[in-house]
Amino acid sequence: MRKAVWTAPARDDLARVDDFYAAIDPAYADRAGRAALEAGRFLADFPLAGPIVENDLRKWCVPKTRFVIVYRVAEDGVQILRVRHGRENWLAQP
Repeated sequence: MRKAVWTAPARDDLARVDDFYAAIDPAYADRAGRAALEAGRFLADFPLAGPIVENDLRKWCVPKTRFVIVYRVAEDGVQILRVRHGRENWLAQP
């Protein structure tokens, strides 16, 4: 079975998103977190789904959110490196 491995920075990013939106719109914070986790599971099954953006880095837009997952294809799935807002300079920060 393929898996999505979330790096410490990616987990920190998810926590940052949750902290920020929980104060503004708790329901959106919950939806965004669930959508990101679901996107990670999707990418584990379909690791080549996202386009290559630099070297071996790929991106995937988290459905129904403004967030992008930056990831790398691994031998047994994907390694999720970051979760960034689409308007951030996410490519400079993997």
